[in-house]
Amino acid sequence: MDIAKFKEKSFVDTNVDDKTIKLSMELAQDQILEPVLGSKLFNKITEGVADGNLEISYQNLVVKYLWPILVQATEIIVQKKILYRITNDSIVKSSNANSTAIDISELRDLIRDNEVFLNQYVQKLQLYLNVNGASFPEYTQADADDFPAEGGTSAISFYYDGPDIYVQGPSSR
Repeated sequence: MDIAKFKEKSFVDTNVDDKTIKLSMELAQDQILEPVLGSKLFNKITEGVADGNLEISYQNLVVKYLWPILVQATEIIVQKKILYRITNDSIVKSSNANSTAIDISELRDLIRDNEVFLNQYVQKLQLYLNVNGASFPEYTQADADDFPAEGGTSAISFYYDGPDIYVQGPSSR
């Protein structure tokens, strides 16, 4: 999923800096999605996407299950990070003459609501992977240096800075 597709599928405004979104997606992917998928499945997907040869079952997994997690989780991270900037002098809070920033309690409520949606997407993904384990054997195969797939881990993202993967057949979105 690229930045333009993310903006199209999320509530993040088009004027949000692409760098902020990209960093949020990468953070979400590393901190949330990899622990949910486990390193073996995560690496298979990222390598397949990068090489352009991801099998159709994995493409479907990405589009139907990982992209919703990516969108929701990235939105949460953007919400947490967008109000503040680190400068040479300080950490500053952005403000705009045309709008009013929400207060911290409203932001916490918004993030908490979005985390509920994110956790529902993660549960759907985990259920799908458990039921279809034969199609995704990497999900349960962890080596000593891999993240094992963890049930119940909160998840965040799958970011790929390249062309979109389009699923073939009638299940395409």
